[in-house]
Amino acid sequence: MKQRENSAAGMVVGMATGAVLGAAGAMMATQSKRQMRRNVRKVMKGAENAVMQLDKMATDFVEKHLNLSHPYDENNIKEANNLYRAFVTGSDQVWSPTCVGFDPVYFLTFADSAKKHSYAASIATDTIPENLKDEFIRRVSDFSSCSLREKSGANLVKNLSGKDAFVSIDPSMLLKREDWDKLCSDNAPNEPYILLFTVPKPKNLVNYALELSEKHDCKVLFLNNFSRKIKHKRLTYIDPVSNNDFISLIKNAKYVCTNSFHGNAFSLLYHKNFVVETDTLAKKNIRSESLMLSLGLKSRILSTENKPDIDDNTDWDKIDRLIDEERERSKKYLLGI
Repeated sequence: MKQRENSAAGMVVGMATGAVLGAAGAMMATQSKRQMRRNVRKVMKGAENAVMQLDKMATDFVEKHLNLSHPYDENNIKEANNLYRAFVTGSDQVWSPTCVGFDPVYFLTFADSAKKHSYAASIATDTIPENLKDEFIRRVSDFSSCSLREKSGANLVKNLSGKDAFVSIDPSMLLKREDWDKLCSDNAPNEPYILLFTVPKPKNLVNYALELSEKHDCKVLFLNNFSRKIKHKRLTYIDPVSNNDFISLIKNAKYVCTNSFHGNAFSLLYHKNFVVETDTLAKKNIRSESLMLSLGLKSRILSTENKPDIDDNTDWDKIDRLIDEERERSKKYLLGI
C-alpha cells in the first residue's frame, strides 16, 4: 500500500504505461528516431496529464466524502496495529496475484490475526500461480473472518486453505440508488446517448454499441482506458470524469455497453438497458460474470455466441429483491466484525 498521494493513480499508471509502450512500438515501424523521440514525449506527457487528472479527482472525492486516518505506507503501517480494534481489507482485486502486485498490506500482514477481516475481497481469477500458492494460503489462513466478492474466489480460498469464506456483495451495491443520487452530478448531456464504458480492451462491444447507435439514431459516448484509435461519426470520446459525473453518465444514459464490473453494477442499480461483455481481449471478467449469473441475467452477457437484445424486458422488482437480500446478508456480516 502506498501513501495517499500515490494510491489513486497506481492502476492508472500501469494502464498509461501500456498505452505508451504500444504507441512507441508503432512509431518505431514508421518514423525516424528524431520523430519517434518527439512523439513519445507527447504521448508520455499526455499519459502523465491523464494520471494527474484522475488522481486529483479521486483524491478530491475521498477527502470530501470519507473520514480518513493518518496516511500510512509500507514503512509505517505496523504502527496502525496498536491504534485500531479491527482492520477490513476489500474489495476490487485486492488479492489479485497480478493487479496490485500481490501486495502483503492488502492481506493485512501488519496486523494481529484477531483483528484481520476481509470484505468482498476480489481475486479476479480462479487460479493462483504455483509460485504464490504457499504464501497465499499462509496469508488467508491468518484471517479472523473472510469474505470474498465472487463465489469462485470463495471456492479458491476453501480449496487451497480449507478456510470457509462468506460471499458478499460489492461495496458499491451496499448503497441503494437513492444513496448514490446524493452524489450524482447534473452534468450529463441533454440528448439521448449510449454510454460505452470499457476498462480492458473489448472484443465485440464497440461494434455492438455502434450498431445500436445506428438503430436508435443516438451518439455513443466512449469512456475507456486504452486508446482513441477507433474513428466513427457516431463515436465521441470523453475525457476522464469524476466519480459524481460517472454516476450521472450511467444514470442518464439511454443504453450502457460495458466490460467494467462497476459499469455493470451501477447499470443494475439504475435499472438501465445494458449489456456486459465478460470475455475481453485481456482476460475473462469473472467478477461481472459471477454477478450476472447470480441475478439470472446471463442473457445480457455479450459474447461471440450471444448477441443480446438490449431492449428485452427485465424484471427489476425481482432483481432489486435479490440485491436487497444480498445487501442485508452482507451488512450483517460487516456488523458482526
